Amino acid sequence: MLDFKTASPPKNGVVKDATLFQRVHQALAQVDALQLSGLPILVQVDNGTVTLQGAVGSLTTKAKTLHAVHSVAGVERVRDKLLTDVDLQTRISDAMAASPDTGRALQAVQVRVHNGTVLLVGQVLDDKVRNAAGNIALRTSGVRAVSNRLRVKLNTRGLDDDWARRHQQDTRRMT
Repeated sequence: MLDFKTASPPKNGVVKDATLFQRVHQALAQVDALQLSGLPILVQVDNGTVTLQGAVGSLTTKAKTLHAVHSVAGVERVRDKLLTDVDLQTRISDAMAASPDTGRALQAVQVRVHNGTVLLVGQVLDDKVRNAAGNIALRTSGVRAVSNRLRVKLNTRGLDDDWARRHQQDTRRMT
């Protein structure tokens, strides 16, 4: 079942906005893609203006959602604050690229989003970058959950150099 939320009860024109609020909820309950996703949509109504906020999986779902609300009798205006998975993916990728903690270290990272759930995959240089990337994704508005599957890449060259240096020291001791 759909999870609808309201930030605050309708303010002005209480009866009209309250009625409109209920009609909008009924219309959204008819959007199959929203029903299947289970994503919460924040609905606010103020003097006939309906504001929708939350994550929707696709552009198609977003279009169907907006169409359903525009079709409700009494809706004068719809403020669209819905984010698709592509919107979320772009926001997260941009935020990671701009962050001093992750910026250049994210060359081998993929950000995938499905119905507001983020999957981070790839390799990073250290745990600091891995954790920073996960936190950036988690703090992005509209994200429901984050699965951080970033792996810390071993610096094999550094290990080989270190091993060679120790091996040389051991060899010198033996002679």
